[in-house]
Amino acid sequence: MSQPWQAGSQLTEEMKALQDEIRFQMVLLESIDETVENRAEAEAEVRAEIRTLEKQLRDLRRSTISTTSSRLSGSQSIFSTPSTRPFGNIIDESFGSFMNANNGTLVC
Repeated sequence: MSQPWQAGSQLTEEMKALQDEIRFQMVLLESIDETVENRAEAEAEVRAEIRTLEKQLRDLRRSTISTTSSRLSGSQSIFSTPSTRPFGNIIDESFGSFMNANNGTLVC
């Protein structure tokens, strides 16, 4: 199983590759001029490819954000306890044994 930082690194590399491919397709689109046979069709094909790549990039970003937020919410749930007394169990146990040793009376 890959480590979270490896998965994040892989996603970053995938995003960079998609961004590079989008830039390439934009340059290709700009290079289509009147000398290209079926210019309108060529432009439409490149635009469709750019839209596909942009959608893939958006989806990848969403999955990255979703993964990050679920990791954060998972780590936050460790620290958020329903108890209003975070040390309540420790104090109860300590005082409980102290109280039992003194026949249930608290001595100050």
